[in-house]
Amino acid sequence: GFRIFDALPIRLLLAPRARTQAEMNKLYAVTNPLYLPFRMQLTLKFFVFGIGFAYGIPVLYPLTLLFFLVSWVTDRSGLLRVFHGILVTTDKLVILLGMIDTCPWALVLHCFLAFLMAHSFEVAEQQLTPDGGAFVAFRELDQTVPNFSVGLSLALLGLSLLFA
Repeated sequence: GFRIFDALPIRLLLAPRARTQAEMNKLYAVTNPLYLPFRMQLTLKFFVFGIGFAYGIPVLYPLTLLFFLVSWVTDRSGLLRVFHGILVTTDKLVILLGMIDTCPWALVLHCFLAFLMAHSFEVAEQQLTPDGGAFVAFRELDQTVPNFSVGLSLALLGLSLLFA
């Protein structure tokens, strides 16, 4: 980041006057204990939003992939060049947060929103006009479930809830 009071004066005044590259690297690097947790929550947030809303907005699939590619390059250069004293973690953190806690619920969100969207498309296509709003539209569920996309999304929602 752009740290005006602690990093910028050292980087602009002291680092260029260093005698060796190693000394310059040591002066240029700063500590940042919040970098790893911030990057982790940002990555998980993009994963959940990208997976959750991509059924309705399919362009989110390539945008999420692009974010992860840019994030990989950013983290690789940011962690190796700019910071020292990064908290050392193992793969257990990523497996615990990403795969065990976040990924199943992101898939449940994806299946739930896919079901809502497929159901509302089928309600509109069959010109069923529910009286009372969106939640009353589930009265027509027996008429929309025979549609393949509605039935499949409902089955996947049930499976994702069962295994989440």
